[in-house]
Amino acid sequence: IRNCDWSSDVCSSDLTNYSYYLGRKDSVFVTKAGVFQVQYGEPSDNPTKPVPIDDALELMTVELPAYLLHTNQAKIEFLNNKR
Repeated sequence: IRNCDWSSDVCSSDLTNYSYYLGRKDSVFVTKAGVFQVQYGEPSDNPTKPVPIDDALELMTVELPAYLLHTNQAKIEFLNNKR
């Protein structure tokens, strides 16, 4: 935003900061030892899946939208791991 006094050549600049929530994608894994682990993704305007865990089986991906108000807004995708 620039505020200018047109009667003189003086202008001032005002900086405005703002913040907002970002969406995130997480993945749930089970290890060979049977331990469940969550790999959290990075919050982003365009979230991507996190890096997989070595020697673990991915069970699901959870997409958390920005400004999540109710748990039913989360999108859960179960992976088909049938052989």
